[in-house]
Amino acid sequence: MGRPELPIDPSEGPLQAFAWDLRLLRAKIGQPSYRKLALKVNFSASALSSAASGVSCPSLQVTLAYVGACDGDLGEWEQRWHHLQASLATQQVAAQPIPPPRHDDELEPAPGPEPAPGPEPAPVPKPRWRRPLTTGAAALTAVTACDWLISMDDGPERVLIVGILAGLFTGVGVMVGGNQRPTNHSGP
Repeated sequence: MGRPELPIDPSEGPLQAFAWDLRLLRAKIGQPSYRKLALKVNFSASALSSAASGVSCPSLQVTLAYVGACDGDLGEWEQRWHHLQASLATQQVAAQPIPPPRHDDELEPAPGPEPAPGPEPAPVPKPRWRRPLTTGAAALTAVTACDWLISMDDGPERVLIVGILAGLFTGVGVMVGGNQRPTNHSGP
């Protein structure tokens, strides 16, 4: 007879609950040894035992072999395995610390002797990552506005909103209340 299995607390997490349920499935068919189960499938007794240990996530193939050897529902357990993968991925992402935003222009110089007077340092250019964010925000605003405009009835409000959006995204002046408000200052 093999070694007794270590106890599992199914409330500890999704991996432990999955292993607990695999053990229950094995218990329903009379608790055969892992060696006997291994004779039914193409996996070793240690691979099947590891699947129900709750220490690491078994592969889908090992899980389905375990379930098949225990006469379980393969379709149900395949869905449960995919759900387990999603739960573990969510836990892993949630466990990663989120670093605070870093603003290079707000860093204070390290304390030390005063620098000798000299020429003014060149300005540090703004990070290039801000442009894609601004462009993305503008695109999202345009898509949302277009979606909203499609649902509106034709009328003066719709024409006004279309004109304002066209001005914002093309840099052309917009007529509002009879006064032209230029948005493009590149001319004379």
